[in-house]
Amino acid sequence: MWLHEYITEETSGLIRVSDPMHDFTFQISGDCPVQGWGTVAEREFYFRARGDKWSCEVADAEGHLPSDGSNSSNGYYREGNWPDTSWIPLRKALLLIDKCMSEYFDQRKARYYPQSSSDDP
Repeated sequence: MWLHEYITEETSGLIRVSDPMHDFTFQISGDCPVQGWGTVAEREFYFRARGDKWSCEVADAEGHLPSDGSNSSNGYYREGNWPDTSWIPLRKALLLIDKCMSEYFDQRKARYYPQSSSDDP
């Protein structure tokens, strides 16, 4: 999608991203687990990769993350498997986050701008 274009800092153990168009600011760092946190569209964002699983989430409008028990339809949560994901390279983690954020923004767009049905005049 676009996140790699907005890297503002990259070292061997840290990537910072700031995308003003999508109001997205976050960082990824660490090993075992690899974690990312920040904000997207004024909502809390969290990414975690540990063991053989990763998860990516964005808080709902009330500020609750899905992993904290919120099942609001306007939050976002995805998880997946990745072999030995605790040691995933940060650039690969960024690609997973990028894919998730593409899906998140597509869902937001569909929610706020639903397509009209064929029955509409």
